[in-house]
Order: sequence, then structure tokens, then C-alpha cells
Amino acid sequence: LPPHLKIRSLLNRSQLFLYLIRGPAVSFTRWSDGEWLAASQSILEDSNGDIPFQLGRSLWQSLYEGDDDHSVLRFINKDWFCQERSDSLYDLAENLLGGIPEAQQPDFLDHFGLLTALYEPPVFREIVAELRGNCILVGPTHFQQLMGSGSLLECLDHVVLPCCNKPLSKLDSLLLEIETAASRLGPSRGFVLISGGLSR
Repeated sequence: LPPHLKIRSLLNRSQLFLYLIRGPAVSFTRWSDGEWLAASQSILEDSNGDIPFQLGRSLWQSLYEGDDDHSVLRFINKDWFCQERSDSLYDLAENLLGGIPEAQQPDFLDHFGLLTALYEPPVFREIVAELRGNCILVGPTHFQQLMGSGSLLECLDHVVLPCCNKPLSKLDSLLLEIETAASRLGPSRGFVLISGGLSR
């Protein structure tokens, strides 16, 4: 693995799921190949369209600035960074992380994200039960299918993200919309589910 990649492995995947939905407030992101490629300015477009320079720059800054405490988690798939892999992200990650001072090196968890809960039906049902009626969606227009009575999650509101890698073009108004929508969650624990593209 890249020498500057600080990564922790988990023995119990189910416990992490339960921590995410029942533990203290936490934010988590999944760093797939699209995020690493954009952060390194290695791609100019993907299936969503052109990748603005500022989008890649903001991803790089999120790595450089760290923002590491117990309320921020970053997921990666460790296998993608093995040097022996033919399409490995080893060199790309090392070039990016090697320029960050040691004290600011970001931490990662070897985990593919909530998607893997689909392979554990009992855990997936627990997650859905916690989210149902207590969530806000931020993402493409088809997320509407997860809103309202009778849907899988019955989320309370939906903030539509601009397509084609352009969320930064209206970032201030988006943040205001998300804040307004999240106020519907009330004083109890709630969830904001964001799908913004780039993970290819």
C-alpha cells in the first residue's frame, strides 16, 4: 500500500453500520476512483460531464486540510491501492498524500460504504428501519422515488443537485436548501443522505 496512506481495517462490518445509524453524529464519505482522479486533476470529464477545476481543487483541499476528528469518516476500498493491482491507485494516492505534512495526513477506513449492507439482509433491514421517515435526500431527481408514504425510506424532503458535476456552481444556495430541509427532522436524530456523483 502507499506509504502515506493512513488506513484502518475493520473486523466487524456490521458494528460500523450500527455505529453510523445509532452512535454519535458523524459524517462519512466514500473515496472511489473518481474522487482520487479529480483531486489529482488526472481527468477532465467523466460520465457526468466536464469536471470543473474547482471541484477537483476542493477535493484536494479536503484531503490537505484533514478535518479529522471523531465526526468525520472516509471510506476507501483497500484493494484498489495495492501496488500489484494492474489498475491500482497506488501511485496517484502516494503522489497526492506525499505532499501533505505528516501531522495533517487524513485517515481512511477500509470499507466500501453502506452499499455493502445489501449483502447482509438483517443489517440492511435495521438500517432502513432507522432511516425510514427520518431522512433528507440530496441528489438527482430520481431520488423522489424514495420520498413519501409507501416508498422504501419515506424521506421528508429532497434537495435536487445540479447534474453534470456542477453542484459548486450554486453551492451557497444548495447549502441553504439543505439546512432548510434538515430543519424538518426536528430535535431527534436524523439523516442527510447525499449522492453527488464522481464515484465512477
